[in-house]
Amino acid sequence: MDKFCYKFSSNSGGTEFVKRGCSVMFCTPLGEGCTKMEFEGVEGEMCCCSDTSYCNDAKTFKINIFYFFF
Repeated sequence: MDKFCYKFSSNSGGTEFVKRGCSVMFCTPLGEGCTKMEFEGVEGEMCCCSDTSYCNDAKTFKINIFYFFF
């Protein structure tokens, strides 16, 4: 199974919220890419990447989370 790290970021009301970590559970359905979603009750963008880059690569791509529900 591939290993992934994630970076969740949200900017609301002048406050920036960023959470990083590595998790198979969050990123296996998403693979490498970004999507808008809710995380811990906060709307923002979740990016998943290989565990070697730790989501520090400026080059990301968007996918639609709609596909994960079907």
